[in-house]
Amino acid sequence: MSFLDIDQILFEEERIPTTLLLNAPGLGHLDSSIESEDLPENTRIELPLWLALAFGRKNMVNIELPKHFERKMRDEILAGAENINLKEFSHYFFEVGSELAIETRNEDLKTTLQIAFAGERFRSLMMHALSR
Repeated sequence: MSFLDIDQILFEEERIPTTLLLNAPGLGHLDSSIESEDLPENTRIELPLWLALAFGRKNMVNIELPKHFERKMRDEILAGAENINLKEFSHYFFEVGSELAIETRNEDLKTTLQIAFAGERFRSLMMHALSR
């Protein structure tokens, strides 16, 4: 990892839905829908990936999967990943997905990402690239 790696910076800024597991005094500015200076426990808030992971490791938040990593999307990928434009959901789909799979210990997500990357999609891209 490099401080100058723009892709690393951008993928760590992807917003991840979380739920606070405790009160967060002075962090009310993170949620514009709350009038208070503090965030109460069980508040749902989107945080950048790097912050969500750090808070998750300290049991301060419950990390949730973004919609494009939930069961419905994983079923679509398993049905035919080569027909889905993953960049439409996230420019760093595989990077963010693998970080979340590792952090949440979600083996199903890990397997789906492997199939999406190394399955028919990869074969199709290679055939297209090599035939030009």
